[in-house]
Amino acid sequence: MDKLLSVCMIVKNEEAVIDRCLSSINDYADEIIIVDTGSTDLTKQIAAAYTDLIYDFEWINDFSAARNAGIRRATGQWILVVDADEYYHPAEAAKLRTFLETETPNPGLVYAVSIVSYLGTSIEKSSTMSTGEVARLFPNHQNIFYTRPIHEQLYATDGTPLHFQLAPGSLYHTGYLKDAIESKDKLNRNAGIFSDLKKNKGFSAYDYYTVGNEKAMQRDFQSAIYYYERSLKKSERNSSVSWYPRCIISLVQAYLELKRVYDAWHLIETKLIQWNQYPEYYALKGSIYYYIGLFDASREEYQLAYRSAEKLAETTEVFWLDSPDYASTFPLRVLSDIAVYENDVEKTVYYLTKLLMQNPYDYRAITQLIDTLAQTQPAESISQLLNEIGNADDRKFQLYLFKVTLALGHIDLSKYYWAMLEDVESELDIIDRLNLALLQRDEAMFGNLVASLAKDQTITHDILVSCTLGSLMWGSNYYERITISEDHALSASYNSFRCLLEGAPVDSQPDIFTLLTKCYLYHNYDLYDRFVNAYSSSEITNMLANFFYNKKNYDLALNYYSLLLRNNDLSVTSLENLSLYHLTRHYIEDGLEFILAALEKRPDLPHLITLYLRFCTNPQAKQTFIKKYGDHLSYYRKIPLLASLLK
Repeated sequence: MDKLLSVCMIVKNEEAVIDRCLSSINDYADEIIIVDTGSTDLTKQIAAAYTDLIYDFEWINDFSAARNAGIRRATGQWILVVDADEYYHPAEAAKLRTFLETETPNPGLVYAVSIVSYLGTSIEKSSTMSTGEVARLFPNHQNIFYTRPIHEQLYATDGTPLHFQLAPGSLYHTGYLKDAIESKDKLNRNAGIFSDLKKNKGFSAYDYYTVGNEKAMQRDFQSAIYYYERSLKKSERNSSVSWYPRCIISLVQAYLELKRVYDAWHLIETKLIQWNQYPEYYALKGSIYYYIGLFDASREEYQLAYRSAEKLAETTEVFWLDSPDYASTFPLRVLSDIAVYENDVEKTVYYLTKLLMQNPYDYRAITQLIDTLAQTQPAESISQLLNEIGNADDRKFQLYLFKVTLALGHIDLSKYYWAMLEDVESELDIIDRLNLALLQRDEAMFGNLVASLAKDQTITHDILVSCTLGSLMWGSNYYERITISEDHALSASYNSFRCLLEGAPVDSQPDIFTLLTKCYLYHNYDLYDRFVNAYSSSEITNMLANFFYNKKNYDLALNYYSLLLRNNDLSVTSLENLSLYHLTRHYIEDGLEFILAALEKRPDLPHLITLYLRFCTNPQAKQTFIKKYGDHLSYYRKIPLLASLLK
């Protein structure tokens, strides 16, 4: 039987992720071709369990050359290009295989694959995901290869123009997680390739765009803006290319990172408006309104983004320019943030629930939802809603909810999900097991776990906090069983907690705050009171007040705020929270006074300036305010909705 699908990969030192990738495609590919560009770890040995088509390739700073080496060896009817830090969920891979079984190759037709990239520190705690469509699937034996040494693109060597459609199924990507970027040193590697490219051929408009993306990933937004602007200027006469609106969107985002609000606004209304049928146009306007505190306008724009995507989805599979997140995830996230800011619990729950219906494993959304519900609902009601959001019978989802509720310190919910699970301890991380021992007050289990910690490698800040709490609970110094070298990133925190256990002064306020919140969440109230009294300071009191405010424990938060107010020690965040607390309860004059106090400390916060202008009804006070903060209002007069606030 002829081979249907060849999967082609280029790899180097991918032992941490390649097994996950290959196991996800092994049942759906007829052959897997690995081109190794110089691995010195176990990458090739792991790959050999899945395929014997492994070839060495001398790296020459050219991704296209390496990819083409794999393509030339493919014998399947279709070629799918995959990277080692990507993987399919079984259902997604099955969709693709079923699609190809009935699809006939057409000259020049190439398929884009939806790639979902996790952002943040880990998959579990990724609060956002970026989705893009990349041409990765194409018919074999039709002279289709890659060109360009970096950010390579497909082309036909015989000159056949390529056109693109979207293939079913999503490919998941973890290469943008913080640890992956740092361990692979991707940014420095890519900088070298770009340098060679510029020296040999000069930059095209697309090259400027891709270098801008590299700079933005490094958070060098000033440089990113330079390259994006050069790209747009160089491609003005060819704005029909698919990446052009994406460059506009990236430039808007870079402007906003540097608080160049009017530049972002102007670009949206002069360039991106050409694509105002897409959700990005409305979502980016909504993000500007959100940043400057016009929440009603922001809410309206994000709702328009949602509706525009729904309308496009009736006639096309691709209803976005840059990412489907602009159609749903981003609007729902900001709408929930606005509801939280305005203390609208009903809308907060509504929007967070809609977010989780899309992705039950959205860590930020599920922690916010649980914290919000826990203020008024019993554990039984919360678990019922969570079980409706995900699959209540799915062990993976149950385990995830157990870990989340354990980390949040929601004891009753943790016990509920723990009771649903059997023989699960082997599936828990060390921090989960330590917290479980704290929850169950199991000193023997806790001691055995601490003894199992390896030097340096397995120690995290969360583990240090749990070990400190365990030492305090049981009067046994578990730090005697932990060793951290002086050059370890956590050595300062390690020494702080040792001092605390010995009753010595501690300088690190954030470490004390983290321990105090852990004591409180795990119902160790005597320890909490003891260390609040021993290590109280204005910094810690502000942090605790804001912690309880965010947890909606207003009585306790207000007690701390009152203490700080008497001593004139309120931080900017505390002042802002107090202003919102009073404004949402119609104590307008008090709310405005807290805004003014916050702006005295931080006059560069536009959402607070807008908030004052919205609520101030005294013309004389308003004009005095405008005169005082005129330097921060320069762009207000250029944006119609803001200009109306100055009248």
